[in-house]
Amino acid sequence: MFQYGEFILRMYEEVPANQCRYGFQAYIGGQCVYVCLKAIWPSLEQRIPNHLSPSTGITTAQFVSYIIFMVISLPVAYIRPHNLRMFFYISASVIVVFEFVLLVWALATMGPAGFGSTISGGGPGEPVKDAGWLVVFGIISTIGAISAGILNQNDYARFARKPRDAILGQVISFPIFSIICSVIGVLVTAATQKRFGEAHWDLPSLIGAIIDHGGSRSRAAAFFAGGALVISQIGVNIPGNALSGGNVNHPGCSSKILI
Repeated sequence: MFQYGEFILRMYEEVPANQCRYGFQAYIGGQCVYVCLKAIWPSLEQRIPNHLSPSTGITTAQFVSYIIFMVISLPVAYIRPHNLRMFFYISASVIVVFEFVLLVWALATMGPAGFGSTISGGGPGEPVKDAGWLVVFGIISTIGAISAGILNQNDYARFARKPRDAILGQVISFPIFSIICSVIGVLVTAATQKRFGEAHWDLPSLIGAIIDHGGSRSRAAAFFAGGALVISQIGVNIPGNALSGGNVNHPGCSSKILI
């Protein structure tokens, strides 16, 4: 009886949370699809006139891109978790290669203008304002970014051959890749800040700026960059929100409920 009561409680708790997380991540994936479509048709906003209110914060073309991403993601959600290993390998490899290529491009084409105020702000020896709060903000942001993964990691750690395999994989990989991705993000943003007139902290926005300021070669590169991001977002959203939500909310599959 207690197990069924806990199941009902989790349904009311987890279903809305997973829906919100999946929808938000899918929105980011939709922005990546939008970049791919804009690389093909720079006049995408004119081809698909906007019929949505400005208060929504999204245009009709961006909403169509969101629907396309949802449709692309749907077949992957029906694959059994233990059969998704190769897709995860491909998704992780694609995004790692993309990030380093983006870093090399940003630094090699930076020119004499140098880094923007993201790195070069302030004079030599000048103290950083509110440095303590910036450190706290960074810590909280990092914890918030990994909180869902921390709660859902046991849904996938149970597939490990031995308990230590799951521990070593997370202890080694998470700090290394978290630091590398953060450093690459700061360097790329600073290296392109003066070129595009502002700091682009999200990749779809940065790739959109490349399309707006470049020619046909830039659009071709932006298309492949957007495609890499679409694969990456599917590789994040399906295991992190779709499958994990199903594991938690299904009384026969969730080890957390059975315990």
